[in-house]
Amino acid sequence: MKILISGARGRMGRGIERKKGENEIVCGICRTFFDAKFPLYESFENIEEDFDIIIDFSVAENVEKVLEFTERCKKPLIMGTTGLSERDENRMKELSKVVPILYSHNTSLGVNRFLQILENAAAILKDEYDIEIIEKHDRGKKDAPSGTAGMVLQAIEDGSKINRSVVNGRKGVCPRADGEIGVHSIRGGNLGSEHYVSFITEDETIEINHYSPNYDIYCSGAVKAGEVLVKLAPGLYSMRDIIERM
Repeated sequence: MKILISGARGRMGRGIERKKGENEIVCGICRTFFDAKFPLYESFENIEEDFDIIIDFSVAENVEKVLEFTERCKKPLIMGTTGLSERDENRMKELSKVVPILYSHNTSLGVNRFLQILENAAAILKDEYDIEIIEKHDRGKKDAPSGTAGMVLQAIEDGSKINRSVVNGRKGVCPRADGEIGVHSIRGGNLGSEHYVSFITEDETIEINHYSPNYDIYCSGAVKAGEVLVKLAPGLYSMRDIIERM
């Protein structure tokens, strides 16, 4: 599989190069050049190399250009960039009618299996347990709670079929209300990615967690997902869709 990386200089872009396996990085897009083992371009207009798939882990401001280029070249796209506008998401849905697109905030195979486990647990436990989420990341992570924490919330809601009110941290006099779910963010040093979910009653606690010391899980997951995506018909796919086809 021949890969074009959009956001080649970023943490994810470099990780994809490390985790490419037997696949080939044919070129990359980045705003500032670096010592890469493949050709780099500032603009999609200058690309001459043949490729099988675009993997985008850039910035939201760049997404419109990525989608325009995807529409022109008609090649599969993995969209891992977060913070997309509603307009970008709608355009991506339209574009998926002619090319296969994977859109996910988290391309880790383990994390997505973790989400499936949580959905099943929530379906079994329903509203009998209080639920708390703690997520930890390094001091440089920009958003809080994490995008994965949002996916955790959605998995729990999908499993239990219950709409819970979300409380991000607690302060002051705040006894727990029925039907709420607490989300707490910790940032510091070079912490890896950690997500803990606790199901709690007066007499017992069930805990399910996922931990990774670095971001390579997202890179290897994106590459493996790409190997599946290039064989699929046009459509908008999730990581669950991809995992089910592995």
